[in-house]
Amino acid sequence: MRSRRQGLPERVNLLRAVADLNGKRLRGTSAHEVQGIHMVNVWAARQGLCLSAQAVKGKQNELSTLPSVLDTLAYLDVAGCIVTIDAMGTQRTVARKLVALQAQYVLALKGNQDTLFEDVQEMFDDASRRLFADTALLGVSTWDDRRRDERRTCWVLPASPDLDDHEWPGLQSVALIESSRLVKGKRVSQRRLFLCSFAPDPLTALHAVRTHWQVENSLH
Repeated sequence: MRSRRQGLPERVNLLRAVADLNGKRLRGTSAHEVQGIHMVNVWAARQGLCLSAQAVKGKQNELSTLPSVLDTLAYLDVAGCIVTIDAMGTQRTVARKLVALQAQYVLALKGNQDTLFEDVQEMFDDASRRLFADTALLGVSTWDDRRRDERRTCWVLPASPDLDDHEWPGLQSVALIESSRLVKGKRVSQRRLFLCSFAPDPLTALHAVRTHWQVENSLH
């Protein structure tokens, strides 16, 4: 693993616990027997523990189950813990509840939040058109050449005052992760946006996003 850091704070905390909320349909025993059950899980990445598992009737019901899933976090000391959720859970009510629990969050931002998605995208597009020294942009890059030559760059910007009109609970920064990897000899690129409740910190944001997908490999 090779890394390049630009404009990082002097101290970066990578030891924060990360709790991942994710939905998944479990495989059935057979197409003619038991159908796969759809679950919403809370996964504690550092401890390798499933803190909560609730069955729901299909993926379309994941959002309605989130409040009760988040209620389980109230029984734990999650103050300062980073909670990651995919775009399904990027809702003001979810952010507000996490803020009340004194937890941090990294929420995936997609087109289900139309104007917010467009405004965050424009913030990064505008920063890319200007001189680096004239922006508040911070970035970190990693390169993993052990298997598939995967490269990632995480850029972060402070959220205010550009996004104040959205009145998003606890929002302090936004992140853009640009990644590319070799797939069958061709390079495939991807851009993803995220909302963060902590001050601009690209290394922590990238760590949280990468850790989120441990739930796929370690639990699902």
